[in-house]
Amino acid sequence: MRKSGKSSRRGASSGEINDDGVIPLINIVFLLLVFFLLAGHIAPPEPADITPPTSSSIADDPAKPAVLHITADGTIQHNGAVIADLMATTTLIANTAKDAPVIIRADQGAPAARVLAAAHALKMARVSESRLVVILGR
Repeated sequence: MRKSGKSSRRGASSGEINDDGVIPLINIVFLLLVFFLLAGHIAPPEPADITPPTSSSIADDPAKPAVLHITADGTIQHNGAVIADLMATTTLIANTAKDAPVIIRADQGAPAARVLAAAHALKMARVSESRLVVILGR
């Protein structure tokens, strides 16, 4: 005897597996599992344990960029030394680091005239690539 006029499919299929999406999903997961298990064993193991050599020439990299530091008071430094003659130093940098970029690191309080002077000196020394990095908010 029914209690309401609506028919309920839920009671008829409560003990069965839903064929709408569960079985195909299980099939796909199983196939992916088998694929990855087989693909993981395709490459044969190495016959010997080899440690690759390390390079000691990384520190002497010729493409390592030269850096000009411009402080807030307008002092220009290269390798920790204050530059007295900007044109001579930039020419030396251009001759020693042929294709390496030169980075100008300027403090946010550095005078714009000093930054432009450094960029102009690099251009006059025929440096192929220069980059400006501004240090903000210390």
